[in-house]
Order: sequence, then C-alpha cells, then structure tokens
Amino acid sequence: MGAIIDERLKQIINDKNSLKVIASQNVDGELHVVYKQSLHVIDEDLLEFYEIIESSQNNKNMVNSIWYEVPVAINILSEDRKSFEIKGVAHKAHVAGKYFEEKYVQLTDKGYYDLSTVWQIKVIEVNEKTFKVKEQEALEQHPSYRHLDQLLKD
Repeated sequence: MGAIIDERLKQIINDKNSLKVIASQNVDGELHVVYKQSLHVIDEDLLEFYEIIESSQNNKNMVNSIWYEVPVAINILSEDRKSFEIKGVAHKAHVAGKYFEEKYVQLTDKGYYDLSTVWQIKVIEVNEKTFKVKEQEALEQHPSYRHLDQLLKD
C-alpha cells in the first residue's frame, strides 16, 4: 500500500496559502469547525497542528477524540482550488517535555503568546473532493443521474 499522504498532497498541506479546516465533535456529538493554518505533515499518515488556547472548544474536542477515538475531519483547499478531505483520529497530545518545549519556543519567537497543545492526528483516509474530480466520478458512476436536457446534449 502506498503512502496515505503522497508528495503532492504534502506540498498542498504544508503550503501557507492553502486553507486548512478541522471539524471535531464534543461529547454530545456537536460539530465544531475551525481554521488551523498551523496544520502540517509529519509523516505519510500523521498530521500536526498547534492549539494556542487551552480552553478552546477545539482543544476540548480533540481530548474527546483521543480518549474515545472520535474521528475528526479535515478539509484542505489549495490556492488552485483543489480540495481534499482527510479523516483521522487524535493520536498524541504534547503538553510538556522536550518536543513541546521546542514547538513552544518556535511559536513564541514568531509572536504567539502561548501554546496549549501540540496535537497529532493519525490519518485514516484521504479523498480528493475537487469539484471537477467529483463531477467526473459522478458522470462515470451514474450516467443517468442527469437532467433530461443534459442527456439530450449528448
């Protein structure tokens, strides 16, 4: 089996101009969606982002994910409008220790006032959701699911 995150997707995720959105769930299953521009690739199946605010809803939901293996969803939108959905679960939460301290120093040197948690997400599945790709898949899989006027054009 090949890498879950290939080199092309790695470049898109690590690009500062790509939009990165994380959807997580609280203990009642309510969804919470946030932009996390700090999201980046650690390995072919491991992502990482920084949570600055200890009391944020996203931080609470990530704790829910790591304790109960509740999935999180991530959407990446590249500058050229390619879209990818990534499904995963919280894998590690660094809140102390050498690794945390290195990240803390890096972020405070960049002007951030604090760092609550360095979250790592284990990637389970990646699907491209770019409109043209999904449109082509739909046409191939369901050629008759079209308006009649579109069928007449063929």
